[in-house]
Amino acid sequence: MWGRKDLLCKGSTEEINFKRLDLPEETLRDYATKLNQLITSCIDYEPPVGSLNSDEIPVFVQQTFLSADLNSTIMFVFLMGIYTTVYFGTLYTYTAYKVSSGSRIIIGTITALYGSTLAQLGLQWRLTNLQFIANNETRESIFFFSDNGAPGISFAGAVTSYVAYVLADGLLLWRAYHMCGRSIYRISIPLLSFTAEIALSIALIVIQERLWFQLGYATDATRNMGNTVVGCQAVVTALTSLMGTYIICRQIMSSSGGILRSKDRYTHLIQILIESCMLYSLTGIVYAVSSFLFLMPNDAGSFDLVPFELNEYFAALSTVITGIAPTLMVARTSLSSRSTAEISTTHQISGLQFHGQSVANNGTQSSQNSPEAIENEKEQV
Repeated sequence: MWGRKDLLCKGSTEEINFKRLDLPEETLRDYATKLNQLITSCIDYEPPVGSLNSDEIPVFVQQTFLSADLNSTIMFVFLMGIYTTVYFGTLYTYTAYKVSSGSRIIIGTITALYGSTLAQLGLQWRLTNLQFIANNETRESIFFFSDNGAPGISFAGAVTSYVAYVLADGLLLWRAYHMCGRSIYRISIPLLSFTAEIALSIALIVIQERLWFQLGYATDATRNMGNTVVGCQAVVTALTSLMGTYIICRQIMSSSGGILRSKDRYTHLIQILIESCMLYSLTGIVYAVSSFLFLMPNDAGSFDLVPFELNEYFAALSTVITGIAPTLMVARTSLSSRSTAEISTTHQISGLQFHGQSVANNGTQSSQNSPEAIENEKEQV
């Protein structure tokens, strides 16, 4: 723009070399004055209150954020190793005895859960690599990248996690549906909760897409709205799991009422269901609490790091538990069914074999939900 003409400004108009500029001296002095005013305004600039810069954010805050990011990723990798062992062990145990169409649905679902969790780990690993390797000039550069960098990776990870929640609860409701004789009415309440869970997941995808990619959308109000929806979605997910498990356990107890020899078997099965449900639900509730803590007002200039640290660690934990809880339940009930078959010929109910007979009318409801009816469908799962 300037060509061969140079303007040497050292802080005052008298120090400017005008001889090398082919413009009137009056015009050049006017330009130089404006340029010096611009330089002075840049030097004296003070960012508005609440904006982020490395001088305003204490070192311990930056270190805490980066430590939580890195350590939660390491914990994610460790838990994923446990999940991988559980998944392949379950796959071997279950496929060794189940070959029907119902079995393929269960295998497909737990495989999709494992794949979605593995995809989240890959995305998180890529994000960590960009954060600590590609942008490692200073601690500040790493910190600001962790807050604003790689929106595409962060958005893809969020979408994948919501898909995993829907798969896990969908599998549970599929079991409850077959356990209740394929009656939608009897699972209507958890089904409504599941529908709300899907709606909240879609809302979160829309909100986070705008937060990451739409300029000017990210404000305190929109972030608080996002945290509120995240917390509500986690609570609804936990409620869906609890209600679905309750329906299954109630159906098992009502179906086993007249079989005393199977009491221990049914008690053990219910214990498996409750333990898996509580593991999944409690993790989701704690994750919801950590999201709601972001909504608490803070004093100006204060940094409340507890919500952030809880959210980082429980996000990693919740991601793995979402997949490992239903997978572990499949493995335990398969092993329980196998051991019971070896020592008893008593009709059994399996936590994996939730196929009930279709109910033609009220007069056949009792016999078709009995253990004998469920046993007759066992080979179809």
